Amino acid sequence: MPRQILDIVEMSSSRSKIGFYIDSSKIGSRDLRHPERGNPGVGGSQFVSLNIVRYLLAYAGRYVEPIIITQNPEIFPHYMKCIYVDGGLSEVLETANREQLHYVVCRPSIKKCGIEDFFSRAEKLGVRLVFRAAITPSPRILTAMYESPAAERLVCVGRKQYEDIRDHPIMDKTVQIDDIFDPSPYMPEANISKDGSLVVFVGSLIPAKSFHVLAEAWPEVIRKRPDARLVVVGSGSLYADDSPFGPWGVADEAYERRLRRSLADRDGQPHSSVTFSGCLGAEKIPLLQKARVIVANPTGRTETACAVAKEAAASGTPLIAAKEAAFLDLVQDGKTGILIRGRKQLAKSILTLLNDDELAERMGSNALEYARERYNPGENAIEWANLFDDIDKGKNPEVLPVLEYSSYLVIWIKDILRYFKILVPGARNIPLIREWIAKCKRITLYIKDKLIL
Repeated sequence: MPRQILDIVEMSSSRSKIGFYIDSSKIGSRDLRHPERGNPGVGGSQFVSLNIVRYLLAYAGRYVEPIIITQNPEIFPHYMKCIYVDGGLSEVLETANREQLHYVVCRPSIKKCGIEDFFSRAEKLGVRLVFRAAITPSPRILTAMYESPAAERLVCVGRKQYEDIRDHPIMDKTVQIDDIFDPSPYMPEANISKDGSLVVFVGSLIPAKSFHVLAEAWPEVIRKRPDARLVVVGSGSLYADDSPFGPWGVADEAYERRLRRSLADRDGQPHSSVTFSGCLGAEKIPLLQKARVIVANPTGRTETACAVAKEAAASGTPLIAAKEAAFLDLVQDGKTGILIRGRKQLAKSILTLLNDDELAERMGSNALEYARERYNPGENAIEWANLFDDIDKGKNPEVLPVLEYSSYLVIWIKDILRYFKILVPGARNIPLIREWIAKCKRITLYIKDKLIL
């Protein structure tokens, strides 16, 4: 429980100006003026940053002045102050210096070739940086943050992510604040009749979000439950580069070809049980509420604070996801959903929930209660305000205690490595233990799914 901001009598009487860089260059015409209605179909990181600003204004507006720095100010709520930039992080630094911002909050998505130049420029301009780690940075970026006086804090958005970087010296600058999530738009106003055959996948159709694992499992599902239906919410366009899309128009050609192997009918079209709905905004909420089961990233890759897991819980629908990464924090396995490893467990778990109405309803009720108890955006906003206050007062973050599901041996090794890297700077860029473990798990899953009959 965070300390209440109103009790901080020593907090500065003048409001700190905090710039939040939200890259809207690829959002297009998405309307972000009404965040209280839920995500309108933009990236989770962008929507979370918007909500941090929203709730800081509501709960800590007397102490901090959050300002959005972005390429498209007109798509943001009129009551939020926005500053226009045309470029990326380099221009954000210039803007922060010109506007005399106390801090800039941004993602640590710095191009590898420009890491040193970026921090050198920030130091020269006197810009103080707080990084919100929507994606866990590479060891090289972590090292640059640790060594640069311009980097004040790294904010981990989930507890599992926090543990993942425990073997790096950056822990001396790291805090953990859960991503702000408002469950109210997703919570059913009354009892909703579930569609007992409906499975919903939510996520971008890119390799990192691993829809291909569900695609490979789906033929087994419909073989045993011919009435099952799969609705796919998302497309490859959200994080698209310039690669041409495939004939289905849902992902780039290379990835879509992989999906077609499992989901195409005899005419080369999507199987009749599968519907690709594209990116949806608030209109996806009734779909989440009616679904028998929701599936999120079946491998857990890149998931640090999966918004889909939170949306599923608030919708009162059990979630199936990887027994990895953020899902270990967000899903109570066997109570609010099912955590799996690999394609075969995924198919089995979907069939379990489709065939057992009582179990699915019980998990859905548990998930809804879990969302009510856990997600409090006001408390998260206070934690953010306290973070800036702690930096102003020179208060260093404390290393959090070990999680219950963590291996004490692994934690012990990580702690030793962290102190070793503090003493030996040349060792700071070696891969984190989590990277080695992830590689081993991927090899093991491949053997289980592909080679064992």
